[in-house]
Amino acid sequence: MIAKIDHSAHQLESTLQRVIIDRTAGRLRQLKIEVHDDRIVVRGTSSSYYVKQLAIDSVLKTLDGSQVSTLDMEIHVDDAPSPSWHRPHA
Repeated sequence: MIAKIDHSAHQLESTLQRVIIDRTAGRLRQLKIEVHDDRIVVRGTSSSYYVKQLAIDSVLKTLDGSQVSTLDMEIHVDDAPSPSWHRPHA
C-alpha cells in the first residue's frame, strides 16, 4: 500500500526549515520539523539561547494567523562555554 503524502504538511515543513536556517544563519544543529494535522514540532540543538530565540521568533512570524493548536519547540541549548571563555583566576 502506498502512503498518501500530505503535500501541504511537507511544504510547511520545508518552509519552516528554510526560514529557521536563514534566520539563524545555520546555527541550529540537528534541525528536524514535523507537521501532523494541527501540531508542529521543531527539534534541534543550539549553542546559545539567542539562536533558540531567533528560531522561535522565525516560526511564530511564519505561522502568523495559522490555525495551529500545538507548537512544540524542543530546542536544546548546549551549556558548555565557548573555547574563548576563560574563568578568572582567584
